[in-house]
Amino acid sequence: MRFRIPDFDNAVDSHLQVADKLTIIGVGDTYQITKDVDYKTISDAAPEFTVDEASKGIVEVDKTTGAVKALKSGDARIKISLPDNGLYLDASAIISIKVRVHNTDEFYKNVEALADEDQILFAEDAAVEMAKVVDLSGKKIAIKGVENKPAKITIQKEFTVNNSFEVSNVEFDASGFVYNSDTKKPPLNKAIIQLADLPEGTTQIDIDAIKFDNVVVKSLDASLINCYGGSKKYFIKNFTINNSIIGLGGSKYVLDFQNGGNIADITISNSTLWAPSTKKHTSRIFQNQSAATISSLGGSTFTYTIENSTLYNISNNHNYVNYLRQNNQTWITYNVKNNIIVDCQRSGSFIRGINGNSNDNDCKCTWNVDNNMINYGGSDVSATEVTNMNSTKYADKNPRVKNCIAGTVTFADADKGDFNQTGVNAGDPRWKK
Repeated sequence: MRFRIPDFDNAVDSHLQVADKLTIIGVGDTYQITKDVDYKTISDAAPEFTVDEASKGIVEVDKTTGAVKALKSGDARIKISLPDNGLYLDASAIISIKVRVHNTDEFYKNVEALADEDQILFAEDAAVEMAKVVDLSGKKIAIKGVENKPAKITIQKEFTVNNSFEVSNVEFDASGFVYNSDTKKPPLNKAIIQLADLPEGTTQIDIDAIKFDNVVVKSLDASLINCYGGSKKYFIKNFTINNSIIGLGGSKYVLDFQNGGNIADITISNSTLWAPSTKKHTSRIFQNQSAATISSLGGSTFTYTIENSTLYNISNNHNYVNYLRQNNQTWITYNVKNNIIVDCQRSGSFIRGINGNSNDNDCKCTWNVDNNMINYGGSDVSATEVTNMNSTKYADKNPRVKNCIAGTVTFADADKGDFNQTGVNAGDPRWKK
């Protein structure tokens, strides 16, 4: 009588046992699949090891010895097969291998192996010294650490991109940031993300999304993103900062498009942007080139959203945006809700500063402004916000500012990045007690 030993997916047949069902290894590491010697009781043939189709490029395996080499981060599956021996039918089992980046050497090996739409997946508490430029041009890439055990990257050189890019569960220490000195371009600015030169014959590149999610940036005296060169036209449809803490200083635009390109939708949510009082951040959050309007790049609307966030010492001597105060335009929408905003405006008000410090008579932008606490110099300046934005010249849009939260907020230790506070139902949710 012949018996069939059934195939198992993510399990091991009782007659074909593998000692390690799930293994985590590093990029570049080798691993020997171990197997129960009892397989010989059901077959004299040696097992065969194969990588499933979706795992190719992540690992490679010797089909006769079971020796595995990790090529880049990802989740791989290897099938172990025994052939029909006349008594039992063929048997198989699956072993799962997770490949993760643990350190600098593995990080750069992973970068070299990247294909389009790949991910760089970090192990828990990975530590990387990024002292070389990482060129991701031509690829959509996501860089992901582990939630609550984020990868820590000491960043000294930039990522160069020309496509969608996502970073999540990562801490950047930018205190030693140095702009790419290997190029011959003058370093107009420094940025974690540098938009690449346009390929020859290309006049514009559209990018769907660039996203920072659950990211901490420490001591960034530079920009998050920079578009260099007046002829470089990038149109980013969505730029998002969510659930993140961005520590700034100095006079760099956070999103710097002063030399070309534009962004259609900017969203800052559930986040904290701050600078210590000893090193106030004095430039705009968003600067774009006046000639590179949304319409000239193929877009139709601009939306600037700051919601459920805490801002401290940001744009302290500047407006928040530039070249977005265009009169008689209906394509601009500002959503500013549920924020705590402390020591952020220049001589004008915070809300007016978002519109380029302009309250032009003919400005027909859409304003959704509600439930913000705005302090300056230890005082409640809510009344100023309401007066500036709800004046009679705005009869078509009254009230531009709805409710402001009266009073002042006390943070635990703002100059050290501790914004814990009680009693104010607004701001970055992580600081509410």
